[in-house]
Amino acid sequence: MNYRKERMASLLRDELSRMVAEEIEFKGMFVTVTDVVVQGDLDEAQAKISVLPSDRADDALAIVRPFEHRFHGFLVRKLNIRPIPRIRFVINHGPEKAAEVEKKLMGEDTLGN
Repeated sequence: MNYRKERMASLLRDELSRMVAEEIEFKGMFVTVTDVVVQGDLDEAQAKISVLPSDRADDALAIVRPFEHRFHGFLVRKLNIRPIPRIRFVINHGPEKAAEVEKKLMGEDTLGN
C-alpha cells in the first residue's frame, strides 16, 4: 500500500497549521487547520479549516484564501519534496455537524426517559 499521500497530507497539515497561526490574524475568530486531503497525483490538496464561531466561517475563508499561493511558495522553499500540491482552503463542517447530531441525540434521550 502506498502511503505517500497520507504522509504528504500529514506534513502539509502540520506546516499549514503553523503558518495559519503565525501569519494570519483572525479578529474575533478561532481558526484551525483540521485536516488536509491530497488529491490526484499530488497536484492539489484541500486544507480543511474549522472556525469558531461557526457563523463566521465565510469571513475566515475570505481572509485565508488570498494566502493560498503564498503558503504554496513557502512550502516549495521549505520542504525538500516534489511536487508540492496546490493548496485550496475549504471549511470543515464535520465538527459542526457532529455537535448537531449530539444535540439531537441528547434531546431524544431526555424525551424518551
